[in-house]
Amino acid sequence: MLAPGTLPCSRVTATIDAARHRAAGSVNAIMTATHWAVGRRIEEHGQQGSARAQYGEETIAHSPAIFPLASDEGSGAPTCSR
Repeated sequence: MLAPGTLPCSRVTATIDAARHRAAGSVNAIMTATHWAVGRRIEEHGQQGSARAQYGEETIAHSPAIFPLASDEGSGAPTCSR
């Protein structure tokens, strides 16, 4: 049995902590890439081929049409307008 404070228990704890740290780093990298891609889609939609974007409230209001799969909480227009 692994008793708290013993060397084997400390090694197990360190292994779990290291795995959590690596997992958090991976999630952060994926979320950064995702947000960058979302921003790129918003920019492309807003500019519609012009040199300068003329979007804002209209783009946010139409975000469900732009991102039909973004149905999780935190992806809707109220969140985007903050």
